[in-house]
Amino acid sequence: MTKFVNPYSFIPFGKAPDREDPSLAAPDTVALKTGWMDVAVTAQTPLIIPGQVLSDQNGHVTKDFFRLPDGTYAIPGSTLRGMIRSVYEAASNSCLPFVLDAEEIITSRTPVYAAFKQRGLLEYNPVSGEWSLSEANVYKLQDPITRYRVDAVLANGEYSFKGKKYQNAQAVHFIPNGYEAALSDGEENPSGWLQFQKPPAISAKSTAAYHVCVLTQKNLLYVWKGKDGKKNRQPYLDLRAELEYTISNPSGNDKANKEDKAHKALMKALEDAAKKGGVVPVWYLEINTGSEKEYYLSPAAIGRIHQRRDWGEIMGKYAPCTDPKSLCPACRLFGTASDMQGGKLKIKGKLRFGDALPRHEFTTEEAHLRILSNPKPSAFEFYLERPEVRGQEVTYWNFDYFCTGKAPKMAYHALRRAMPRGRKMYWHSEKQYSLRNPESNEFGNSKLNGSFKAAPRSSEFVFRLYFDRITEKQLKELQWIITLGDAPSDVRHLHKLGHGRPLGYGSVKLSILNVAERSVTAEGEALQYIPPVPQPTDGDWKPECPWDASSDPLLSLLAMTDVEKTKGKIVSYPLWDDGKIFSWFRNNRTSRIVTLPKPTDPSIELDSQATQQQFDKDPEVPKNQRLR
Repeated sequence: MTKFVNPYSFIPFGKAPDREDPSLAAPDTVALKTGWMDVAVTAQTPLIIPGQVLSDQNGHVTKDFFRLPDGTYAIPGSTLRGMIRSVYEAASNSCLPFVLDAEEIITSRTPVYAAFKQRGLLEYNPVSGEWSLSEANVYKLQDPITRYRVDAVLANGEYSFKGKKYQNAQAVHFIPNGYEAALSDGEENPSGWLQFQKPPAISAKSTAAYHVCVLTQKNLLYVWKGKDGKKNRQPYLDLRAELEYTISNPSGNDKANKEDKAHKALMKALEDAAKKGGVVPVWYLEINTGSEKEYYLSPAAIGRIHQRRDWGEIMGKYAPCTDPKSLCPACRLFGTASDMQGGKLKIKGKLRFGDALPRHEFTTEEAHLRILSNPKPSAFEFYLERPEVRGQEVTYWNFDYFCTGKAPKMAYHALRRAMPRGRKMYWHSEKQYSLRNPESNEFGNSKLNGSFKAAPRSSEFVFRLYFDRITEKQLKELQWIITLGDAPSDVRHLHKLGHGRPLGYGSVKLSILNVAERSVTAEGEALQYIPPVPQPTDGDWKPECPWDASSDPLLSLLAMTDVEKTKGKIVSYPLWDDGKIFSWFRNNRTSRIVTLPKPTDPSIELDSQATQQQFDKDPEVPKNQRLR
């Protein structure tokens, strides 16, 4: 069994951010510090700072290392600022000014064992303006001649019977026979609604087919009532969002139903119901909240949950600062620009980062990266803390609810508060994962990955960091964040910078070369200004940690920036015995779920059935198995 370290982990949150009025932080303006620091940046691994596009061949883009208008290689000051601020936020227990996907709905696909279990009928009453959900009687459609259950390979998203075509969600007449039914042309028979259920795996070569059932209304479960005279559109919006996602992201290997017209028919039924009333067949989950029930809807058993909490609610006290008189340490020092009552709260920062310029000439090297994708917070075993329930095992959880027990006795419970793992940060790695020979690799270079010009190891840059009227405490904090408490001669604690960080790129050493402070003295009513004079730092100088070094956030930060923690270890996204990332997560969710180790755990490695060679080789990664 091969062990590996996931490329990222999380710095845990500490206490609530210490928010203050910045105008009251330092009333003695004479004691405030103004000046600059020259800081050296030394690449310990190849460094990628994307610049202009050099070529675009069939969607595969090659980018140069960033250059200034005069052609000089450089690291933009904004890039340096973002890196240093994120580390300062973790150490000072500040807010998260840019919460993940803040403008997007959080979605997560339910695993098979925690899938939607019940079928129901969603109905809209245009008179009352209310949506209601009813439990459904389920009749498996049976062929009237062979008496076999209808498992239809749908042609054009429709089911054909006796020369007539039937669509998903269509109202039909049928003849019930126990738990089975046959379609009928007779108007005197009870009415029901067809529901096409697509199995989890279907391809053009597969004999798997859609299951066709007829649903009728049974017991009323829930009514979504409006408030203050406004209609409650939650069930409509949830189901519509899931249908839109499914229709716009068809299964790549399902050639026979690539346009997924069965889901389009269900979408039409939903839109018609919303306009003039009607019934729509759905799958639902019943969530126990303690006082009443909540319901989640899906067009399929294995559906995608659209979480009802946004990132602002999830982050709670760590959400971005919005009050100019109540700012966290990072916003007081670096400034902020966040939404505030429909406008923008803009607080000017006290730091200015210059561009980092090369100390010596260097020649860039090629970096053909493996596929990278957006963050996947739906990987709940990595991004979210497992809820704790006394005496029960939690077998699934997301941002809204969690499950205890196992099928068929699994229970669903509302989650009072989602607990994100913390602030995401990447481990250092001795190996850089790139396509060594893209021409001979079956995956090769495509529109899914990119090629870059990288600054080689040992490349050195220097930038100037200006500070304006900051306290002595803030200056010491800043110096510790830059050096991570190391002396210039140490290469133990490093920052991560630029592109390709999860693939082992961008480990850099920061050293303060000199510090220059402007001096202002008071003589009577006059102020005397003394220009700053650069004072070189001693080669063995180590700034003292201005925070509690025994706290979980600081211990985790020091662990993740420590190159010794991953020395001799495989740092890679999970792989299973078939060399696929998706397979690792699928296997992890069919047994006892393994969560992501904490940075301070005795072991930070996870188990994999993949071989060392599978981790080392250039992977052939399908589109639906991009890195998480």
